[in-house]
Amino acid sequence: MKRFFLIILIYLLIPVKAFSFDITKNNIVLFVFKDKHTICIYNTPDKDSIVAKIYDDGKAGLLNGFDVIEKQDSMIKVIAWNTINNKKIKGWVKITETDIIGHEKNHIYELYERPDHNSKKTIVNSDWEKYTTRGGAYMKITANIDSNFQVFDISGKWLKVKVIGKDKVYLKWLPREYQCHDICGECN
Repeated sequence: MKRFFLIILIYLLIPVKAFSFDITKNNIVLFVFKDKHTICIYNTPDKDSIVAKIYDDGKAGLLNGFDVIEKQDSMIKVIAWNTINNKKIKGWVKITETDIIGHEKNHIYELYERPDHNSKKTIVNSDWEKYTTRGGAYMKITANIDSNFQVFDISGKWLKVKVIGKDKVYLKWLPREYQCHDICGECN
């Protein structure tokens, strides 16, 4: 009974914000663009020397993530980490060698012309119905966007990404609320 009252007292004394998750305070987390594609991590943005070479191997459970520290031209300074061990590597990688997992809301993505919610917005459906032939039968299926978006630029918490939709390819800005920062894609 004492424990119950202690928990209630702590809950009342600590602001509710301590229990909430504010994505705007977290860094951007990116991933290796292609499975089995080697990425070089350099000691400077000028690519003076290679610090390490890394790659993903999904079958072996080896996935790499990058905590973005800063951006300089087409390079980003990162802390690289992986799912196998706690080894962390600090260095520079090319932005275009990374991707982000999209986090759709109500089956759509909102993409913008500029990294600003007041710029022109494009709504892209994350899935659609189409007809195809399977086993000699003509049937309706649901097609989905590949939610791994290649990153081309970063501005604050916004990412310029390539999204391949139903009949069109988009190169637009993806706001923070449509980005998944879990290396396994477990976003809610």
